[in-house]
Amino acid sequence: MKSGVLAVANQTTFKDGRGKTRNVTDLRGAANGLFVAMIVSLLFLVLLRFTAGILFWIFIFGVTGIIGYGIWHCRWEYDHLKGIPGSELTVSGAGFQTDLRVHLQLRQTWLAFMVILCGAEVIIILMLIFLRNGILIAIALCL
Repeated sequence: MKSGVLAVANQTTFKDGRGKTRNVTDLRGAANGLFVAMIVSLLFLVLLRFTAGILFWIFIFGVTGIIGYGIWHCRWEYDHLKGIPGSELTVSGAGFQTDLRVHLQLRQTWLAFMVILCGAEVIIILMLIFLRNGILIAIALCL
């Protein structure tokens, strides 16, 4: 306090990053908001500590489920385009197209997507199989 006015480092006004003069009471309001954000963040970290294992497994099963759905959808599109004129054209036969929707009308595109997703799914499942002990140890360390 400097003669009844709140002061920081013997100053009652400061310039902000935009060159505008601010009063110490403005800083006090911002500090109170920062304190609330800090408390909420701390609560989030404490809750995350106790739910880390559950969240990890939800995330892993969610990713494998989404990739599995992607494989199913690619297979459905691949089968759906069977017999449609022009869908048997190869990607190189379609040439360079700026409109990517042209490639989505080709069976070969959906087959390529399906192969890529199958590869990703196999890699994730193999990693889970071979790294499960390490994953379980890491989750136990969070608790």
